Amino acid sequence: MKTIILFLLITATATAQKPENMTTQLGRVLVGIDNDKVSLFINKVYKDAKRIEREFGVPVSLTIAQAAIETGFGKSRLCKEENNYFGIRRNHKNMSYNSKSESFTDYGKVMTQRCYNIHICHDVDCWGDALKVCKYAGIEDYGDKVKSIIKKYKLNLL
Repeated sequence: MKTIILFLLITATATAQKPENMTTQLGRVLVGIDNDKVSLFINKVYKDAKRIEREFGVPVSLTIAQAAIETGFGKSRLCKEENNYFGIRRNHKNMSYNSKSESFTDYGKVMTQRCYNIHICHDVDCWGDALKVCKYAGIEDYGDKVKSIIKKYKLNLL
């Protein structure tokens, strides 16, 4: 137990010295993610996901999991060129955003307008079921994919 606490203190001290790496380090320590691609992606989107939770009530873990699926952990062309982190389309066309932040804000609006039942959920299974009900992404097992990402990377701890 003492070793674990010492490790966490050392890691927290190192993290405090480099704030730009804070979420990545927290992801590795608290969630146990040892995949750099995943940790870097969480680091990149965490602040926006946290803002969406405050402004719209959509849980951080749900937002991060959906962004991860829709962008292939930040690798998709749509994400890189259009700042579209959620595959949002209007009139059969992919949306293009001026910034990542703008994409997240639109996602928050979509989730509260189309998936209003998200707000009654308090766990991963309910969120996945709510996504099925609102037919997010039009894929039958989309909610199961989101639940799988949340559970695999323990995003509910963020």
